[in-house]
Formats: sequence, structure tokens, C-alpha cells
Amino acid sequence: MIADIASGEIPPHRQWWKRLSVTVACVLAGWLLREALSFTLPATALPFIFFFPAVALATWYGGFWHGVLSIALSGLVATWFFIEPIHSLAIHRL
Repeated sequence: MIADIASGEIPPHRQWWKRLSVTVACVLAGWLLREALSFTLPATALPFIFFFPAVALATWYGGFWHGVLSIALSGLVATWFFIEPIHSLAIHRL
């Protein structure tokens, strides 16, 4: 599936639903991995630690706009679950 640079071939585009599924799955995996750390770290420590690789993988597989979507989803999930106040999108402290 990797393009051969010498031949100039471009791999066929991935279907939109596959790219969207990988984007959502990456963010979900980042959330689950960070949630697993909650047993050893405080709930608000390192809120984005597993979302960085999730965004990189989603962007690599889906392209620029799926990377932007994964950034937005990761920000919402991290704010909801790991940033004070927990289970709220409000940020009281800057």
C-alpha cells in the first residue's frame, strides 16, 4: 500500500468511513489508555499524554482534516475527563 516513489504510483484513496473510524478509534484508545493511568496518577495529571500519538496516527492514516478532527475530539475528551472541573467543559483557571 506504500507508494513506490520511483514508479510514481499513488495508492488508492482510503474510503471516508475507514478514515473516520480510525480517527475515532485513535481518540478512544488515547482516552482508554489515559484512563488506565488514573489508578497510578492523579486524575488531572498529564491529561494529553496519550492523545498526542492518537492525533499523529489519525493524521497519518486519514490526512489533514482527520487530524484536525482528532485534535478537536481529543481536546473535548481531555477537558471533560481530566481537567478541573471534572465532567465539565468549563475551564475556571487559566
